[in-house]
Amino acid sequence: PAIATVGGGGRSEQSPGEVLDRVVDALAAVLGGGGFAPVALGVAAQGGSVVGLDPNGVPVGPLTTWMDTRAAGIVAEWRAGPQGARIRELSGWNPATGLGLSTLARIHRDGGGPPAAVTTWGGADTLVLAHLTGRVVTTPSSAATLQLFDPAEGRWSPELCALAGIRTDALPTLVDAGAVVGALRDGPAAAAGLPAGIPVHAGGHDQTCAAYGLGVVEPGHVLLGCGTAWVVTVVAEESVADRIPAELNVSRHVVAGRITASELVGDVGAAFERMVQELYGPSDDPATFTLVDHEVAQVRRRGPGARRAAGSRAAEVLGLMADAVSRVAASLERLRGAGIEPRRLTMIGAPASSSVWPTLVAGAVGIEVDVAPAGSWPAVGAARLA
Repeated sequence: PAIATVGGGGRSEQSPGEVLDRVVDALAAVLGGGGFAPVALGVAAQGGSVVGLDPNGVPVGPLTTWMDTRAAGIVAEWRAGPQGARIRELSGWNPATGLGLSTLARIHRDGGGPPAAVTTWGGADTLVLAHLTGRVVTTPSSAATLQLFDPAEGRWSPELCALAGIRTDALPTLVDAGAVVGALRDGPAAAAGLPAGIPVHAGGHDQTCAAYGLGVVEPGHVLLGCGTAWVVTVVAEESVADRIPAELNVSRHVVAGRITASELVGDVGAAFERMVQELYGPSDDPATFTLVDHEVAQVRRRGPGARRAAGSRAAEVLGLMADAVSRVAASLERLRGAGIEPRRLTMIGAPASSSVWPTLVAGAVGIEVDVAPAGSWPAVGAARLA
């Protein structure tokens, strides 16, 4: 992975050149396995990060990542006034750091403005697609994480762009998920060992592509992403977008006529790993988590009274786990209160392979829960779109 440079005041940046080198390395590594001839590429990428591009699609300056929090003051101002609700109304997303709107507002207000060479602002997907094809584009699901896109209108919002300090023509061209962006250029093709000229397809936001790759496409199907942060994402018909509770962020699915509504449950994975490391030892050893599962399962069998009396490390871990799944359940209850019925939940991430986490989730949410095997599901979704 490309390493983020973290600095004072919440700065989190990556070198765009290093990101593109890692993309080429990943393609070369996949091809190194042999046994197949690639006929197309599909691109899925994390959302929220922002980079400036020149007229040729070449990056100018750093990629500001979704972990950057320097815009926290601006976001607090928006949330404290009527602007917060207006941003949610137009974009479908609540004001937050780590999204294009707040990052660009911070660059224009506090950062002295962008470099003169920048003509377009895009996310990680736009950066990669421009490098591979020469075209500066994005898809609606990725555009949502820039928070400058109006999903109801299917276009960039002049009002949100004005708030960010840019014009709509300073943003990538919008294309549909699965669309052919262009042919793979000679330079990246040679570096990765791919045939030049094969079609490169736009995929979308990684969470949305993961949902598509897993078959999470029908209304009421929920995806619980269990990474460093946990995110609940439910699929719904586009016609019910105005009923989605304000706590959730609304994006277009890669499937026509569908939307996704997502809510950050919290940094559950990070908190769990810290606690395990403090109480059990190295969190990079699979045997550690096997032991955690075993001890937590024993504590659960003793019943609530015994858990409180135990005071054991496993009881402490179980408390964190119970709190996390209660927040997942609360998110689904908000949807039910709006008349949107969750019907099935799919878990992805390391907790899906646990013997305890899926049982806890199933007991809390009251619907069928299945677990996905380990895999790069955003890549699977992008490949299916291609």
